[in-house]
Amino acid sequence: MNYDIWDKIFGENDVDKIFNNFHNTFLRIFYSSFPKKKIQAKKNCTCMTKGIKITINHKREICLSSRNSKNPKLKEHYKSYCKLLSKVIKEAKILQYNKQILASYNNTRTTGNIVKSKTGEKKRERRYIITEY
Repeated sequence: MNYDIWDKIFGENDVDKIFNNFHNTFLRIFYSSFPKKKIQAKKNCTCMTKGIKITINHKREICLSSRNSKNPKLKEHYKSYCKLLSKVIKEAKILQYNKQILASYNNTRTTGNIVKSKTGEKKRERRYIITEY
């Protein structure tokens, strides 16, 4: 353990400087001990078209402006815009799933896979019991 680091902390008389030195030292040790892990984000749904992405960005702008405003009409506009956007996204997903089902050879299996992906169910392992006669 390096005592020189801690001498800088306790060598001060000002409480604010002591806290800032301690906090900086603690974070430096913490980040060197626990490096950040990079996690790969999930792929976007294929139903997210350019128009929907533009609409989401516009919704974010309306959100920021309505958050700082006291105008009730702007807040109501934001709520109705969010409802409309969620309906559009739901319809786009339904259309995408219908396209997948119509394009597939085995409709039942494709439908099952879509349901599993939406419910988060993982593939089950099939266990076979082997008996000897």
